[in-house]
Amino acid sequence: MRNQNVDSRPARIGTRLGSASLLAVMILALTLSPTRGAESANKRPAESVPEITWSTTINHFQIDNNKFLGQRLTVRCPPMPKELELQTIFGTDTYPSETPICMAALHSGAVDREGGVVTIQLNPGSEWYKGAERNGIASGDLPKTERSILILTEENTAEADQLRMEHLPRIDWDTRFSQTGLANRKLVGQTFAFRLSAKPNDRRARLVYGTDVYAFATPIGWAALHAGRVDSNGGVVEVKLNAGVTQLTGSTRNGVTTRSKRGDSRTIVFVPKQRDASELQR
Repeated sequence: MRNQNVDSRPARIGTRLGSASLLAVMILALTLSPTRGAESANKRPAESVPEITWSTTINHFQIDNNKFLGQRLTVRCPPMPKELELQTIFGTDTYPSETPICMAALHSGAVDREGGVVTIQLNPGSEWYKGAERNGIASGDLPKTERSILILTEENTAEADQLRMEHLPRIDWDTRFSQTGLANRKLVGQTFAFRLSAKPNDRRARLVYGTDVYAFATPIGWAALHAGRVDSNGGVVEVKLNAGVTQLTGSTRNGVTTRSKRGDSRTIVFVPKQRDASELQR
């Protein structure tokens, strides 16, 4: 019996040591895990550009609607499948809104058959779409459609900016991003622009969560004022829809006090201000 007792003690000791070692390893793993400690409050999520197919149109993103005129979409076209049958398209540089994005981008020269990143702008339809043969694709002529997409390039961006200003949606200080129709999860990573009116003198601040990174249901005007992107005169605000964060932290800035809360499924951030409020025609 003594021999059995003596033999069992090392086994029990080994078990305790093994359990302690396992616990230490687990604690170390949790400590080094990138999801603990490394993610600070209000940390901006990594940016992403959605990859589409060669048949994808803007309807996939649910923005082929007049209320989204002037908005832009950035996507990545994959390499063109060798077996892909080229679809008939219409127009040159400007195409009907139902045109597959990558086909239009290839025809315009924004991407080649290896794919690439392209940005489009939703505009009113053209009076006439003039076809042309470009980059191995022949497009046809077509009468006016209700909406069109413009493939943005360095050469046409300035003109596109002017056209965009005529159609950007106007919002007031109580408009929440979640009310714009652009909070769709498929649009995470995209940037949208709005024309914010001047703040009424008697308007009281609304509830805002976050600092720099804000809850996606936040009133755009008050968050933009807190972020320093506008003043009480309003102006053009560009808002990027991002993925969620684990924590939103409040602060006081520019006369606006925001609150803290647990993370949100989606968030918004404001891109650097590029235009003055004086550019708006109120």
